[in-house]
Order: sequence, then structure tokens, then C-alpha cells
Amino acid sequence: MTGLQQLSRRRLFVTRGGGDGTGGGVGHSWSRDLHVPLLGGEGVCQSHVLDLPGGIGPIRKIKTLWRLKKGHLAGVHDLSLRTYTELVDRLRPEAVLLDSTLFGPLAPAARSQGARVVTQSYNCEFDFYAGEAALRGGLAGELMRGAYLAEEQSLRQSDLVLSLTDYDTNRFRQLYDVDCPVVTFNPILALLRDALTPQAVAAVEADRATRRHDQGVAPYAVFLGSAGYQNRRACLRLAQTWTGAHARLLVIGKVGQWLREKVGDAELRARRIEITGFLPSLSDTLRGAIAMVCPMTLGSGMKVKILDALAYGVPVLVSEEASHGFEFAQATGHVRPCATQDMETAAAGLVSEALSVGRLAQAVGEEMALQRQALLQAYASLGLETGP
Repeated sequence: MTGLQQLSRRRLFVTRGGGDGTGGGVGHSWSRDLHVPLLGGEGVCQSHVLDLPGGIGPIRKIKTLWRLKKGHLAGVHDLSLRTYTELVDRLRPEAVLLDSTLFGPLAPAARSQGARVVTQSYNCEFDFYAGEAALRGGLAGELMRGAYLAEEQSLRQSDLVLSLTDYDTNRFRQLYDVDCPVVTFNPILALLRDALTPQAVAAVEADRATRRHDQGVAPYAVFLGSAGYQNRRACLRLAQTWTGAHARLLVIGKVGQWLREKVGDAELRARRIEITGFLPSLSDTLRGAIAMVCPMTLGSGMKVKILDALAYGVPVLVSEEASHGFEFAQATGHVRPCATQDMETAAAGLVSEALSVGRLAQAVGEEMALQRQALLQAYASLGLETGP
């Protein structure tokens, strides 16, 4: 038993979101998986999952709006706040990890018991909802107000804030003028690290080398997205500039049906844009793609769809907004900023280019090591002893 495990109280109490399995959650388990080992392992941690609004689309929005009208956001309502306060009072942890900036109302309960508060953010919620509100109004405006208030309380009550990207780190500082340290630490990168094993890297590089010399298949790029407004906006702009002269475009996900209704089948065929709809597996489609295109202009945090492409060695053409958090992949040439109107020709130019997936795997490891060291130093500044 280690010295940490001999402590009379549990050191870390992780609070994350969980819905009903239909898209209601905003929290993730990645933070727990990455932070717990640093603080001594499973023996010194407990988790608490908030009940979040569930349902799909309008149903979840109505539930969220109802909670907003009562002065709450996400899963932080009167009952969950009382439950959380009772748990913290009983466990008296040395530190709590709030797995979303939207859990700000929980921070005072933890601080009242003398616990250090660490908040892991997955995006800048205010930044996202501000864009939504400017374009749509209505419920998005209410969400923007609620997100700002929750984030402000979270950041002002935290001892340490962790964001996914340097962009989000700077946005938090600009929006809230926080006094506590804000450190870039992205646990989602572990997904890419785990995918790029030496065996996987060798297989991907061999597969892509074969495909570069395969003249029998017309090259295609992929756009992957849900039917959210930011995806619809980006996909429509892309479709309007895609000619089909250099490559096909496969649109994957719910956004495809919306695009078909908006543009029409005849226009899509003329531009060689194919709507695939939902695919149970992306592996074969991504393996054959010359590029993923990601011309997003809204949102913050990290675009997980880009990780999907990188796991198969597929280069990604991105807007400036979509590039945040992928500086390490820009250095290897796998992520490239590109104007929307230039994405088709840029994708076609990647057909014969050989990029080192092994170098990408090395860059991921180096980035994670740098972020881990920054996190360890931040923990040490709070007086939290870390594991090996």
C-alpha cells in the first residue's frame, strides 16, 4: 500500500455528466482515466455522475430550457446540488475534479469542506453558445446566458482550470479574467495515442502506400458531421465551392440528409457529392479517403472527428477554428489550415503525398508528455502530492 493509499480520506472526487444514453451527457470519463493515475490510482478516487437532461434534439432542449428557467444548467439542479453537498461532506476529499465548466454551481460546496477544486473543460461553452445565439437567437440565447453564469462561477471558484487547447486557455482568461492558473491539458489525445500503436502505424502506412498507387478508385474526401447548426453551416459552404473536377466528396452523418434537402440530388450529382448517411463503421471509408475536410467556423475545444481521421493516417484540411489543439499534427503535415474554397484542390494534391504516420505517433506522445508535466507542476503548486 502506497503512502497515498494510507490517507484517511479519499484524495480525489470526480464529478462527471451522464445522460440516458441518447445524447444527454456533456461530461466524459477521459478526465478520470487520465487524472486518477497521477494522484495515486483507483484506491484514492470516487466518482459521482450527474443526472443530465436526456432525449434527442428538441426533447433535450426543452428539458434543458426548463432547468434554465429554474436557474440551473445541465444537471445542476436543487436535488443534485443537495446530493453532491452531502457526498462531499461525507467523503471530505482533498480535491475534487469537475468534469465540465458547466458544473460551476457545485464548486462552492467543495470549497466549503476545504477541498481544492480542479475544473476540466471540454470547450469554451460561452464561446460556442455566443456564436449560436448570434446566428439563431431563441433558446441559444438562454443557453448562452446560462453557460456564461455557470462558467464564471466555475472558473472563479476553481483552484485550477484545465482546457483542451491553448485557444480555450486564452479565451477563458479574456472572458473571465480568472485569478487561478489555466493549464492546457487534453485527455482526449489518449484516444489517438492508443490507436497509433507500432503495429497499427506499420499497417496504416503499408495500406496508404498501396492506395496511393491504386488507379482504379476515384479519389474522395470525407466530411463527417451531425445535423448541428455548426455542421450544417460548414457543410453547405463546402458544397457550394466543391466542383467535383478533382475529387468526390462523401458526406457522412445526419448532416447529409439536411444537405440533400437543401441542395437537391441533381446538384449533388453534378458536384460529385455523395450522401452516405449514418455508417455503422468508419474504418473502411476513412482508410480509403485522401483527406478529411473540416471547414468549421463555430465552436471551440477539440474536433474529435479529426482524431478519427488521424488514427488512420488520413490528413485533414481545416479552417482556423477547427485547427485548435492540433498544432502537433500541423508540424507533421497531417493537419493543414486551408480556405474552404481551396479544399477540393488541396485534397487532390494529397493523393501522391507520403506522410509519416510514425512521426505523427511520436508527435502525439511528445505533446502528451509536455501537457502531463504542466499538469504535474500545477498539482504540485496546489500542494497535491502525485503518484509516480
